[in-house]
Amino acid sequence: PARLDRESIPPGASVHVLATVDGTTSLLEDARVVAATDPDSGGIGTGSGMSVQLAVPDIRTAESVTHAAVSGTITLVVPSPAAGGQR
Repeated sequence: PARLDRESIPPGASVHVLATVDGTTSLLEDARVVAATDPDSGGIGTGSGMSVQLAVPDIRTAESVTHAAVSGTITLVVPSPAAGGQR
């Protein structure tokens, strides 16, 4: 998969959130991007990659995403337009 830059996922875009801690699991489908910032701009779980703020439906999902960001790796998948995803 290609690496995304912030122009690839504008505010309002839909992404799927995968977490890899002890194996990979799907945390959230169709999360809405609120904002994306350049690498090294800070935030929870940020390192050398881009920081993306997501709208999540509830506190439990926010906790799961935060835990995965701190403990492992978060992968965002942009759905293809053919699959009904917004680009």
